[in-house]
Amino acid sequence: MEEQTVERKRYVATGPEMAEMLGVSHRRLQQMISEELILGKIGRNSYDISRVVVSFREHLLRKALK
Repeated sequence: MEEQTVERKRYVATGPEMAEMLGVSHRRLQQMISEELILGKIGRNSYDISRVVVSFREHLLRKALK
């Protein structure tokens, strides 16, 4: 039986666009990425929107449970 792979469409945003979606400054987005609090950077000034949003949500949940 042949294994099927599911290809997920990737939606990409720039840093300023991603920061605006999250309601944080571009600098704060960069800090959270560098501190590995959130994931999703895919290149210079390019972010995978769904991965960043999911990891940002998880970050907020971790923060709320402390």
